[in-house]
Amino acid sequence: MEDTRLGTILLESRVIREEDLDRCLEIQLLAGGRRPLGEILVEERLIDSGTLESLLKLQQTRRQRALGSLDLQGEDSGKYLEAAVAFGANELHLSEGRLPLARVAGELCTLDGEPLGGPEVWQFVREHMGPHMLEEIAEHHSVTCEYHQAGVARGRVTAFRHSDGIGVNVRLHRETVRPLADMDIESAVGEAITGGKGLILLAGDSGNGITETFATLLHEAAKPRGRHIIVLDDCIEYPVPDEETRVCLRRVGVHTQSYKSGLRAALRSDPDAIFLGNASNPEAFHLALNAAESGTLVVAVVHGASATSVLKRVIGFYPTHVQGRVRSILASVLSSVIATRLVPSIDRDQFHCATEVLRFDDSVREIVRCGSIEKLKLLMRIEDENHGHPMDSSLLALLNAGKVSFEDVFPFAQDKSLFLRSIDGVGEAPSHG
Repeated sequence: MEDTRLGTILLESRVIREEDLDRCLEIQLLAGGRRPLGEILVEERLIDSGTLESLLKLQQTRRQRALGSLDLQGEDSGKYLEAAVAFGANELHLSEGRLPLARVAGELCTLDGEPLGGPEVWQFVREHMGPHMLEEIAEHHSVTCEYHQAGVARGRVTAFRHSDGIGVNVRLHRETVRPLADMDIESAVGEAITGGKGLILLAGDSGNGITETFATLLHEAAKPRGRHIIVLDDCIEYPVPDEETRVCLRRVGVHTQSYKSGLRAALRSDPDAIFLGNASNPEAFHLALNAAESGTLVVAVVHGASATSVLKRVIGFYPTHVQGRVRSILASVLSSVIATRLVPSIDRDQFHCATEVLRFDDSVREIVRCGSIEKLKLLMRIEDENHGHPMDSSLLALLNAGKVSFEDVFPFAQDKSLFLRSIDGVGEAPSHG
């Protein structure tokens, strides 16, 4: 079992080829299975001892991390939310007939050893979503609303029906907005925000810091006095800027029927900036692109794992015969693409936000016009401040600063082989500022 885990990590990290691993397993078999796989790998010069040590440490951590439990205090339904916040969780899951769970540092942990009964879940819904929310759920099957408890946390609560009754998912965020200076984002991105034109795309998987970065950029855009900013989002789960700027919040599904209709109305009001909580469908993205073409600053979320994958996705929204023209427009209006990833702190009591930033200078624009999107990965590795930086650089910076552990950042590394060599001192961790 231990050798199986090690083999899986080796293949996942692309440290060795599959055929080389098979050869080492054959050698182990010929030796009667008594020799450790790691020893054979080093002997065959497929990895060095430092890399093996890092991989074995990762193997041990994976073995030890299973579904853990947290010490829960209190009697009422609010005890689950209070415990989740106290333990630094970013998600809380409550469901009839199932164990209460919280996601802490990326791992699901039980909050109680007994499955929840219906009255406990119903009480939580009434207290945190409203006294008439059970009737709303019965009618609409799923209901989402913002959550804010002063001095505790912010987020969104979604209650829904399922086969055993009602379930609740709570997304939790920091109560305050992280300043741009605390984010691993080049100052030029802030300059583009305050400059007031162009298109900035935010990328990332759900639950990986998009909302937090979105809020940070919104507050940065609101700093210049007298600006008119329109925010379109399906849930406003972040603080509103209180600077002398008119920020108009429109919730999709409540204040406007869709992102498409909300964007059309926003363009008619001639705002200085539009913040779009989801441009992951072709119609919404096309309108956002038109707005940026007209000279409006547009900050839009498009879900994707990296800057390059998001660019490929939005170009793919269009038929092949017009993609050349779309690439030219993107090259003209895009200011930057920012991808985010939340990584638990080394104490596992909070999260740090790692970033990938692709800045659009002349070199990047020309590559996008030509359609050679994959070349952008190599360009970011050059670590030129005009191009931005890759995700691995931000992860390594957090690791070298002692803020996160190797075991937590390794799964997110894009070039795992290079990442291991950097950790072992074979290569130097990139730096950027």
